[in-house]
Amino acid sequence: MTQSKATIELMRQALQEAVSTKEKLNSLDDSVSATIKSIEKALMNLKLGFRISAKQAINESDAVEYLEFQKWGNEWRLTYATSHEVFDDYSVKALSDCNRDTRARTLTELLPQLVLNVSKSLQDRIAEREQAITTGQEIRELISNLDDIPF
Repeated sequence: MTQSKATIELMRQALQEAVSTKEKLNSLDDSVSATIKSIEKALMNLKLGFRISAKQAINESDAVEYLEFQKWGNEWRLTYATSHEVFDDYSVKALSDCNRDTRARTLTELLPQLVLNVSKSLQDRIAEREQAITTGQEIRELISNLDDIPF
């Protein structure tokens, strides 16, 4: 079957458009990658010293995806993980190592939640430390008053 000249011309135009469109997509993906690096740097500058997480269900399955800012090797990095309870499957990698669609979608869908979780995580840790101090002081007082306890 031979293609008509009109069809061949349409295919040629579509391919030319694809080439220029792909260049724009590549440029945008480079910007997404640079954004990830700058977000990692900004989060590192907060010097939190603990992991922050955001998660959401993947479609309507038993799978869950996570965006975390955590110690990864010797650096604090944004990581992307997926977990599936039914298959007892868990995988994690640096967000910058994910495919371009995952990187872009994760910034849009999970990053806002992760940033909102920073304050909650800090408040939870403050409450935990306050409880630890109270408990420690109560135990110290108990130990200090051992002379009052008959053995």
